[in-house]
Amino acid sequence: MDKRTVSISLPEQLIEKIDNKSDEIGINRSAYVTTILFDYFKKEELMKNLPDMLSKMTNLTKDVKQLNDIKDFMDKASEKK
Repeated sequence: MDKRTVSISLPEQLIEKIDNKSDEIGINRSAYVTTILFDYFKKEELMKNLPDMLSKMTNLTKDVKQLNDIKDFMDKASEKK
């Protein structure tokens, strides 16, 4: 991945938090901020897709219920024989 250096202004309190966390896990400030930003955008993408995923899960749940109903019906029919 290509990298570019950018300059941003951050509140001192935020810089201290970034430095403390990056020191705690043993990486430099740049690597920590990069990791946090990648994580943020990944979560944002997941949240954008959440309604579609929930809809698919709902449909899947309905399909499983129908299959279970069919299985129960078939089990009862075979018990009568």
